[in-house]
Amino acid sequence: MFQSIRLLILETSNDYAERLIQQLTSADLSVNWQRVQTEAEFLEALEDSPDVILTDFALPGLDCLQVLDLLQARSLDIPLLVVSAPVGEELAVEAVKRGAADFLLRDRLAQLAPKVISALAARDRRTAMQQVESVVLHDEQNYRTLFEAANDGIFIADAMGNYVDVNPAGCQMLGYSRQELLQLNIRDIVEQDDRHIRPLQLDALQAGQRIVAKRRLVRKDGSLLLAEVSATQLPDGRLQGIVRDITKRMQMEEALRHSEAYYRAIVEMPLAQICRWKPDTTLTFANRAYADAYGCSQEELIGTSWLRFLPDRDREAVIEQIKRQTEHGQPYVYEHRVRLADGSEHWMFWTDDPIFDDQGDLIEFQSIGLDTTEHKQSQQAIHLLSYAVEQSPASVIITDPTGAIQYVNSKFEQVSGYTAAEVIGKNPRILKSGEVPDEVYAELWKTIATGGEWRGQLHNRKKNGELFWESVLISPIRDSTGAIVNFLSINEDITAQKEAEESLRRMNEELERRVENRTAELRLANVELERASRLKNEFLASMSHELRTPLTAIIGSTELLEADIYGPLNERQHRSVRVIRESSEHLLRVINDILDLAKIEAGQMNLDLTQVRVSDLCDSSLRLIRGQAAAKDLTVVHTMQPDRLTLVADARRLRQILVNLLSNAVKFTPAGGKIGLDVTGNPDSATITMSVWDTGIGISREQLPLLFQSFVQLDSRLSREYSGTGLGLALVRQMAELQGGHVAVESTPGQGSRFTVSLPWQQRLQSAIPPGDGDGQFPPDEDSPRGHH
Repeated sequence: MFQSIRLLILETSNDYAERLIQQLTSADLSVNWQRVQTEAEFLEALEDSPDVILTDFALPGLDCLQVLDLLQARSLDIPLLVVSAPVGEELAVEAVKRGAADFLLRDRLAQLAPKVISALAARDRRTAMQQVESVVLHDEQNYRTLFEAANDGIFIADAMGNYVDVNPAGCQMLGYSRQELLQLNIRDIVEQDDRHIRPLQLDALQAGQRIVAKRRLVRKDGSLLLAEVSATQLPDGRLQGIVRDITKRMQMEEALRHSEAYYRAIVEMPLAQICRWKPDTTLTFANRAYADAYGCSQEELIGTSWLRFLPDRDREAVIEQIKRQTEHGQPYVYEHRVRLADGSEHWMFWTDDPIFDDQGDLIEFQSIGLDTTEHKQSQQAIHLLSYAVEQSPASVIITDPTGAIQYVNSKFEQVSGYTAAEVIGKNPRILKSGEVPDEVYAELWKTIATGGEWRGQLHNRKKNGELFWESVLISPIRDSTGAIVNFLSINEDITAQKEAEESLRRMNEELERRVENRTAELRLANVELERASRLKNEFLASMSHELRTPLTAIIGSTELLEADIYGPLNERQHRSVRVIRESSEHLLRVINDILDLAKIEAGQMNLDLTQVRVSDLCDSSLRLIRGQAAAKDLTVVHTMQPDRLTLVADARRLRQILVNLLSNAVKFTPAGGKIGLDVTGNPDSATITMSVWDTGIGISREQLPLLFQSFVQLDSRLSREYSGTGLGLALVRQMAELQGGHVAVESTPGQGSRFTVSLPWQQRLQSAIPPGDGDGQFPPDEDSPRGHH
């Protein structure tokens, strides 16, 4: 069944045209139709390639015969049906002679749908047969064999009807030698009365029609030969005819055998799949091309249904089509998918012709199928490419080799403001703004004219006069011979980008100016900072001397008093002296912490790197806090893995880190709790970790970021309960980082905390150290006031 029929109606009445459409749609035909009245409208409508034309015999200014002449002048094979009031037999015959597919009276519209279907099927058969005949006729060797051995006469004539070749059978049939016939015209051997009654219709042959007619031919000896002449036009414009002698039974039988051989040659050509099948879809014949496509032998196919080769989604529709086809007994043209032997699905275009027995009963169909998969894929690719170009975010322009615009997409219209109709046939120079030097255009054309590809930026002008920037890529399009047939230009509107670049340039200039000004200001500020730093260092040096010296003296004096050097003290006096000593020691530690922090921040803290025994470092650090831990009944745990570890570090600063962390653990752990020091060496990562942990009060997640800030205590309530300046952890982090390490903390309120110091594990100094130098030896403990004595 036809998927959709493009119908062109020549009719003055729109109501009558709609009646025609109603007749077709009631016969289950899908119709896309257009009505025209004038010759100009008709010629314009031909551009849409209609499938069928319906026309009244006579319209104002345009009759049926003129329409046929217009079609013939354009070599268009479009079936034309005349739907008219009675016009006389001579005019109707003349219309059919000139190529009308059929003649239908206006009051017999019930026959319209069958006649339309029949006309379309006849056209499709002509097309399929022309394709098959073209293949056969181009196979020169087989054709020559057939030509020379044929029992029927075969002739070839030029467009005027002069013989240019005749086969032996033709010469024998007419009694002429080949040389004699080559001096004659086709009209010379046609009986005179026959010539007048039935013209040879050379015009129809030249229009591509195939003519089959009975003619009385005159032999050389004057006798008549009743022959059937079949003539067609070859691709090169010459005429070919087959003359069959039907005067004798023997010649009829011989012609029948020749026809069968000719049919077999066509059937076995690989161009088309050909089969015959009963109305129940059982195959009775299949050619080799059909069998090969489905991976079967021809014998295996006979007696089986061809429906098995259809995918399930197409089968129901095809079965319904077969029912209608069988019911009406008419030729059908349709498409459906098939599954081939390799499992792939292909589209097939089929032309089915019914075959009847002598009683007029339908016995089977003969089908000719062409694989249209590549054609469909090509069409889909063309549509996809067309959609891609039309919907492209870039402007697309196609010109001919002279630069005349042949196509622009919708993005071009949107950007430039010009419609396609306004620019087709014009040169892209209509976009020139005068802002681009002529040398650029000269170089552009020189590049693309020699087959090169040009890239660049053009400052163009829109239809409304507005200027805009485009990034342009122009390349040639070549045909199969390599000749340049078009130029393709892909343009991207970069106006916003250009404006952004200009804005960025201005911003950069302003930024550079500000940077220069700021740099000058910073130079002045640096001078002031250097002066302030120098004054601070002088102040710190003075404070170190002025504060630490008297504090050391005070601490020393209190120790002498506690030792009863100047005589015995009572208990109350001992408590007062102890308070003085502890307060002085606390103040000295605060001063030392402030000085250390200032040195680090000023970059003046120098490390005294030595090879340190980690076990000695830990023992000395733990000794300093064991008295405090014992006073609170705290359990002290110490682990180290492996047992013997050495580390290149500043021993005094590292011990300062550990003592600070251990002191905090003692301070913030309630009586009866635990504190610990775990040391682990990791060879894989070349790091040593020292973790100080406790079961103390812990720290909330929100307060963790404040831990390592200078002079910060997390809770004012803690400052009243636990003394401290808030410098200890700040120093821990600074000193760890100074030695290439870092500090991490984990804590849970009410359960305790763990502070982990990770340091690079360098076991040996780069330069050799004499044995014993610094190996386990520690300087006095500056964290203890006694270390400053």
